[in-house]
Amino acid sequence: SNAFTSNTWAMITTIIKGGTSKIYINDSSSPVLSLSTPGQSLNGTANLEIGRDFNSGAGYIPMTWGQFWYYKGAELSLSNIAELFDTNKSRYGL
Repeated sequence: SNAFTSNTWAMITTIIKGGTSKIYINDSSSPVLSLSTPGQSLNGTANLEIGRDFNSGAGYIPMTWGQFWYYKGAELSLSNIAELFDTNKSRYGL
């Protein structure tokens, strides 16, 4: 199912830990997507790809970026995600 509303700002948070990627939208306490990413590591020489189509891997999600933050070595908690969303949502008309 589509977790996004067309032409509406959304905060996307991805947490990669222990071979699993979880994706959260806005201040949701439940991931909209959880998938296995065995062998994936951001510590190696692989490129970090943002917005890649998970289904086919052939393209990227068409979107405009408002901000991008990368936290290495620190896992955001659900309360951290909610706080970041609440702090920034007014910038995007929410």
